[in-house]
Amino acid sequence: WSMTAFPAQYYISAIVLTSATSFVVSARAHFHARDDGGVWCSSDGGATWTRTLSRPVYDLVREPKTGTLLAALPWTSDAESVQLSASGGTKADWVNAAFGISWDGRTPFYPTFAIGTGSLFVGALTVNPSMLSDTQSAIFRLDLHAISGATGGSGGTTWWERVAGTPRLDQDGMPKDRMALLSDPGDDGLLYVAGNAGALAWRVHWLNGTWEPLSGSDTADGSAPHVDCRRYFWEPVTSSLLLLSDGGAWRRDQPRAHGRGEWHSLA
Repeated sequence: WSMTAFPAQYYISAIVLTSATSFVVSARAHFHARDDGGVWCSSDGGATWTRTLSRPVYDLVREPKTGTLLAALPWTSDAESVQLSASGGTKADWVNAAFGISWDGRTPFYPTFAIGTGSLFVGALTVNPSMLSDTQSAIFRLDLHAISGATGGSGGTTWWERVAGTPRLDQDGMPKDRMALLSDPGDDGLLYVAGNAGALAWRVHWLNGTWEPLSGSDTADGSAPHVDCRRYFWEPVTSSLLLLSDGGAWRRDQPRAHGRGEWHSLA
């Protein structure tokens, strides 16, 4: 390991690698400069950096066919909550790409992407800025084909549709947790979602808006992971679902099958 020359005093929120020495990084600043942050790119292994966006960003995703980069912005308006860079974040060519997104009068505090073979999802736990215990959630889907040639701007080149049936995934009324999202790599019709408290982990058939809990009776032994989830990963050798939470790391065997898998702590 070696330090890069990335500027100090930033909270790194996402990293996208395009080669062994080229990558794009997003960041948020510390509390005393919470309106600072943005996107930086490097093509020399982090020796030098170019800043292409100067607003706080919480997640990045790269569309593999076109190289288009999308950024999810926290604590902002509906129209500005997703930004698109046709250059892949290497130029200051960011434009609004949130056409069709409405956070229902609230703001997203940790918006998160999930990309599948034909779908892109963005979801967030949301909060009423005037009453921080008033929290909710929403998830939106975009057909990846819509990104090809998209430049944003007026006219709605890219359009998002709400995933139906989304429950209130932030049940403890404290805007501190991140929604976990993962598109099943073998089934583009399946989306794995996690929140906190009673809205823990879900298998979502987004085409018809069916939400199935991944814990309790959905398992062979009635098991469940720890609450307050953070992020999903896919373990390809055993086709298992990994879930990170503030209580450690958990593996769900056979996540596609109702009543057959179990949750195991990896701590």
